[in-house]
Amino acid sequence: MKICEIRDKFDTLFPTTLSESWDNDGEMLVIDGEREVKGVLCTLDVTDEAVDVAIETGSNLIISHHPMIFSPIKKLDNTALSKKIEKLIKNDISVLSYHTRFDSAKGGMNDLLAKKIGLVNPKEFGLEGEIPMGRIGDFTECTPEEFASKISNLLDTNVILYKGKTTVKKVAILGGGGKDFIHTAHLLGADAMVTGDISYSVVTEEMPYGITMVDAGHWATEIIAPDAFADILEKEFHIKPVRYYGENPGTIITK
Repeated sequence: MKICEIRDKFDTLFPTTLSESWDNDGEMLVIDGEREVKGVLCTLDVTDEAVDVAIETGSNLIISHHPMIFSPIKKLDNTALSKKIEKLIKNDISVLSYHTRFDSAKGGMNDLLAKKIGLVNPKEFGLEGEIPMGRIGDFTECTPEEFASKISNLLDTNVILYKGKTTVKKVAILGGGGKDFIHTAHLLGADAMVTGDISYSVVTEEMPYGITMVDAGHWATEIIAPDAFADILEKEFHIKPVRYYGENPGTIITK
């Protein structure tokens, strides 16, 4: 099996037409797509630790959710990214990343997340002029506090609750940093939204509308990506990839 065969399958499942114009995903580092795959590591981020595990396990292909290269690189120097690229090249490791196209795709990140938290009849939603990325659906009626507790348990993480004014019956969800989608979710009738990276300015802007906001963190809402990619590889290519989760870089410290 060649690297290009895996790339082509993922491009079919998550076509480039679903990538946002501002995004950079797909091939991050592929010197030769005709090279045989010796092993694959699936991860959320291409961290130094993920690269080390790929080397240790003999994996010469990494598939990540977050793009290893997001902005144009003008030079390779002594930066952390440059050194990481050098290590990857020296160890003949290719990198593919599937970001917003995986977020938006049917069966992708947000469909899986909607299923994980138990949304009923989830529908796509998004910002005007962009590809629908979020999901919105029905939820078992509960108080904002009960809802936050359920999300904490279902995603196995600490959450921050910004309490709304009504009981929760309709819920929107978007993995990663989806704060820009909260107002759209409210306009569509959502009583609550789950995402990560909710800023204080967004909280103060949206609180008057009464929507409950649950910040479950960027990492916790997207760490399902390694399993999703690995499941595809097992089903389509009958190989056993390495599933690397790493650790949540954010730690809550209590007094």
